[in-house]
This record gives sequence, C-alpha cells and structure tokens, in this order.
Amino acid sequence: RANAGVVIVTTKKGKEGKTQVEYNATVSTANTAGRIKPFGREDFLAAGGINYGSETDWYKEITRVPVSTEHNIALSGGMKNVDYRASINYKLNQGLAKNSEYQEIMARASVNQSALNNILEFNYNASYSKTNSSWVSHEAYQQAMKYNPTMPIYTTPDDPNYLKYGGYFQNFDKSGFSNPVAMVMQTTDDGGDQTFLGSIRATIKPIAGLRISAFGSYQYWNRSTGKYLPSNSVSGNGMGGQASKSNDFNTTRIFEATAQYTGEVENHAFTVLAGYAYQDFVEEKFGGLRPMACANLP
Repeated sequence: RANAGVVIVTTKKGKEGKTQVEYNATVSTANTAGRIKPFGREDFLAAGGINYGSETDWYKEITRVPVSTEHNIALSGGMKNVDYRASINYKLNQGLAKNSEYQEIMARASVNQSALNNILEFNYNASYSKTNSSWVSHEAYQQAMKYNPTMPIYTTPDDPNYLKYGGYFQNFDKSGFSNPVAMVMQTTDDGGDQTFLGSIRATIKPIAGLRISAFGSYQYWNRSTGKYLPSNSVSGNGMGGQASKSNDFNTTRIFEATAQYTGEVENHAFTVLAGYAYQDFVEEKFGGLRPMACANLP
C-alpha cells in the first residue's frame, strides 16, 4: 500500500508552560465575476419577444451578496512530562445562490506524554468534524439566462394554476422553460457528513538503539443526503411530490506493531526492522426514492 510513498500527517503540539489561548476570526464576501447579461425587458421586446407585463432580472432574483464567517479557538500548554493542544473551528459559507450554504465544525485534540525518563512515550490524537450543505441546481442559472424577462415571479389567486404551482408563475408555451425562482425556493437539496478519527501510539526504548512501537486507530465516517420536491413544484407536480434519501457508513480500524534496532559493527551501520500491520474496512450504503403518489399503493 505504500509503494508510492508514505504520507506523514503532523499535528500541532503544545509546549511546556502556562496555558495559551488563541482566537482568530474572518469575515468575507463574494461576487460574480464576468456575469453574462441577457436581454432586459426593453431589448427583449424590441427583438420581438412576447410581453407578459412585468420586468424581472431573473439572475438577480436567485442570487445574493453572500457573507461568510470563520472562527477558530485553540488552547495549548503543558508541564514537565505532558503537553497538550485542543482547537475548535467553525465555518459558515453562504453561496451566491439563495438557499445555498456550507457549514462545518471541527474539533481536534492532541496529548503527548512521557515517562521513565523518556524511555516510554504515549501520543494521543482525536478529531471530529461535521458538515452540512444546502445545494441549488445549476439548472436554475440556465433558466435565469433564458427565461422571459417580462414574466412575473408570482401569479395571482385568480390564476387557475395558483395553487398547483405554489403561487409561482409558470408558463409552458415552450418546453424546457421553468421559473428559476421557484426552482431555487421550492426544492430542498441538502446533505452532511460526520467524521471521527482517534489514535494512540505507545513507544518504548528499553535499551540504546532499540525502539518498540504499537499504534492503533479507529475512523468513522457517515454521509447522508436528501432531496425533496413538493407536490406544487414543476418537477413534483403530477406525482404528489418526490423525496430521495441516501446514506453511507464507513469504519476503518488499524493496528500496527514494529520493532527497530539500529547499531554499528566496526565501520558498518545497520538497521533491522520487523513489523506487523492489520487493517479492516466496513462499508454500508442505503438509498431510496419515493414518489409521493405511490405512497398508498399496495
């Protein structure tokens, strides 16, 4: 498994002394670069487009000026034979499209301990992260570029399709066209994952040149996604709505034991290494799609 090289991941460590507290935060925003500008109302009508009586900038209606924040706090310190460091990071990124965002929280902890005049060492590491995402279909951007700019966002209660499409104006004179605001606001499409990784390493140096080490770790990863189209949306209409759900569950366990001796004989240096490694994986997946119109079928 390591014939292409070994990747070594290092974690920040604490230092002996008083506990230190670090905090930093950032705030950022974003904007569209090189936006394509389709016809506005006047240009559209001048080109022979059909007039529905409104003036709508569809791209503007489905986007926003996002504000993203990130916070990080860390504690570190130590004493003669122990050092530690722990940190928590929280991130919230809003997307350019309305109803789109990404949240993440991550916690890490590291403890290093020595005993018997540094003959025996222990290293403990643990991390946990959780993310949540809300997505918007790219098709909403496509519709915003080509949808009639004289069509309104919403219809009126006297429209026979008012309840059918949740109050959004929909026109099907031509196939392949749909209200982009309705696509963004009526669709729920989200997901998230959780990851935990814990490990412990014990190392003993009983005599000069000999190093015996044991390492064990456990990793858990779970990802869940779901999508819901209500019955009054264009995609969910006619089937009573539609819902889908998927879940991935994975665990990995590792155990390694090594013994290494380094010595010299006259003008020659040598190293002898013996080891044992065990690793197993468990993976489970589940997925389901349920058109609501089929809920009462036998």
